[in-house]
Amino acid sequence: MRTPIPLKIFLLGLTVSLLLVPIFLAQNTSQSPEPDQSPTPSPTTTPVARTPSPTPLPGAQNFHQWGSVTVFNGLPSDSVRAIAQTTDGVMWFGTDNGLARFDGRRVQTIQLGRSASDRVLALALESTGELWVGTDSGAYVLMHGEFVPVVGTENIGITAILIESGAGFLGTDAGLVLKIPAGGSSAFQIYTPPLVGDDGAPVTISCLIKDDQRLLAATTGKGVIEIGDTSGVEFRTTPRPLFVRALVKANDRRLWFGTDAAKGASGVYVTDSESKATRISAPTADVFALDSNEKWRVGWNGKIRTLPFRRLEIKEGLYV
Repeated sequence: MRTPIPLKIFLLGLTVSLLLVPIFLAQNTSQSPEPDQSPTPSPTTTPVARTPSPTPLPGAQNFHQWGSVTVFNGLPSDSVRAIAQTTDGVMWFGTDNGLARFDGRRVQTIQLGRSASDRVLALALESTGELWVGTDSGAYVLMHGEFVPVVGTENIGITAILIESGAGFLGTDAGLVLKIPAGGSSAFQIYTPPLVGDDGAPVTISCLIKDDQRLLAATTGKGVIEIGDTSGVEFRTTPRPLFVRALVKANDRRLWFGTDAAKGASGVYVTDSESKATRISAPTADVFALDSNEKWRVGWNGKIRTLPFRRLEIKEGLYV
């Protein structure tokens, strides 16, 4: 099984000039962020019923600007694998050495309860406000200020999270897909056999999306798989990229793949039909992130670009 390459979009460029400094109106300041020594939310081992998180205060307002948040400011690691923002404006960074919380002034490292949980692989935000965290040894969900372990994910590397309409799916580093029923805080395996590559070794699931009623999983070694209740069927296109790191459905219903590619070659594909894909011309090499929120953004080699692959400079005020 091929070991996943670290997410260069975060490991290199975004961690040196880490964007997205949300500052509340009441906290608007030019002061550099400082490490926070205050107590952190404590995990609980007792599953609790999921209820929507409280609505943020009406006066809370976010101001995005470019800035730098590094280990110097209290970030547990400069290797950032995932970024999310909760409805209260707080930024969360999943790093190789733990989960960090940034409120615009202070960086706070969150302990998830076990040293093996320090490596954060994925973050996702539910529409009701809950933050989901995937780590090397299981998944957690933030509810009412506490990180609750997701039962059934213990000692499993959670590499992809999809939360939609109250239900959720988790992808793992062992080729498994887990399902979380609506309103639940425990997960169960959809079907027994793990997804394997052409060499027979389990593949890592790098991304999960819903395409109408079907669940699609991007993998590193088996391309894109349509996940069913009892089996997985390859979403095979020509050409057939095997190492897919990102998967997005556009407004025109076409699917975009971010894939591994050689230096100077393009790692971006777009489907023309259920069986045909076109490689977009751009010297991207490996692509680790795609974003179709109004404008296409593609991340590779520590940079973020928009179609037609114009590099975004700091002065343009890009925020994600």
